[in-house]
Amino acid sequence: VDGAAAWHEQLRSALAGAGVLLGGFVAIFGSMLALYARGWLRALWALHCAWVGGLLGVPFCLGIFRACEALDWPLDAVTLALLGWNHTAAGTLLTHWAPDDDERLRTWRRAYSAALSVALAWLLTALPWLTAVMALLLLGVLDLVLVALPGAPVQKLDRLATRRRAAGERQPPGLTFKAEGLELGLGDFVIYGAVAAYSVALGSGALAAGLVGVLGGLALTMARLALARQRTVTPALPAAIVLATLLLAAAVLAWRPLGAALVGHGVVI
Repeated sequence: VDGAAAWHEQLRSALAGAGVLLGGFVAIFGSMLALYARGWLRALWALHCAWVGGLLGVPFCLGIFRACEALDWPLDAVTLALLGWNHTAAGTLLTHWAPDDDERLRTWRRAYSAALSVALAWLLTALPWLTAVMALLLLGVLDLVLVALPGAPVQKLDRLATRRRAAGERQPPGLTFKAEGLELGLGDFVIYGAVAAYSVALGSGALAAGLVGVLGGLALTMARLALARQRTVTPALPAAIVLATLLLAAAVLAWRPLGAALVGHGVVI
């Protein structure tokens, strides 16, 4: 996105970049969904291992590289590859083969997921802000289409997984947070983290606005789940993204200019 270009050209470039991101996500999600529906679990596990390995390895290796570059420490490609492999292998084992009845391993899995969310959110901040905003809004729309609409793929997937669990079939694992019957996927936390990361770059007021938006949207989502009288699948992104976007826009376009004007006129609150 060229900041010096006309607004419609910037918007077109941002939409194109956001479309590429969403296209890659839909391709991976659709592939996993098709493999699970057909019962090709070995292929699904292989694809999931590659996906999780990439999510774990790329941010870690990039972070090590940046740290060594900043500290002027020597780092060769073999050492970086070995560090990335050891980190990725440990995370993949925690994700796929850690037993759920071991509290210590569950704690490590949650910690790994939280660290991964932070790393991926950090990577997303490398995107131009307009591309990131478009991608977040499109992700919210996609979440509605995939989860909330009648006959949505995630609803069908949930019913199929419930039947297979009842039949005693082992289910492919995922990076999720579970508590009190509630389950949130890793992708939700990555998006929340990306909103917070972009908010930090805009100042403390914008950070407060972004956090209030995310927490408010998540509270609305939790209320929807709490009021449901049966097991239900609800999109966790739309409410949080919309509220955070509106509050961030208000902070940047209204509150900050108002504060600057008051300071310029010597008004102190």
